[in-house]
Amino acid sequence: MALKDSISKSEAAQYDEQCRQMEWHGHEALFGMMFEYISPGQAILDIGIGTGLMAALFHKAGLEVRGIDASEAMLEICARKGVARELVVRDVSESGWPYRDESFSHLVSCGLFHFLNARNLDVVFGEAHRILKPGGTFGFTAKGIIGGRTEYIDRESGIRIFCMSEAAVEALTTRYRFRVLKKMPYWTFNDAGRTEPAVFYLYVVKKRG
Repeated sequence: MALKDSISKSEAAQYDEQCRQMEWHGHEALFGMMFEYISPGQAILDIGIGTGLMAALFHKAGLEVRGIDASEAMLEICARKGVARELVVRDVSESGWPYRDESFSHLVSCGLFHFLNARNLDVVFGEAHRILKPGGTFGFTAKGIIGGRTEYIDRESGIRIFCMSEAAVEALTTRYRFRVLKKMPYWTFNDAGRTEPAVFYLYVVKKRG
């Protein structure tokens, strides 16, 4: 699966409100988990920055935020918020991200991984390990398995969704030489009507030196 820009401007404009309706506060929870490791002035890359919900928190905390995302429509909204120094339009499921080796103190990716298959995640974790400084932290979310479904087609969007067990997430982090510092389940909903529960696993991992 490639993350080509399939999000319209109208869909992007509704994104923040949809998150509110679904009672999605995963970005705030993940920020809280990472807070003790960050310092003002440090460089952080938001992978799949979207409209900047996550980035806004790190910007307010004084970090130098950069973002990468496949959706120009989402990035236009993020740019208007003024929370990132640089925004790059790019499909993160393709290798060769435009960043130097070991150039970021921290990485974060919130609400992205459930759009990526195993091969895509290998690319993301390989690039993450390359651009993160030794000892740097990487915070991310992964959608958990409910009812035995490891993948399914979302009814509203028609997009294929990928779910992971904790064991699968931690096998991936181990393979790319990250150590788990924190993890937490976060329950929310799949729909704005709040009828279908969903669980995400929030992780903070550290790059081994």
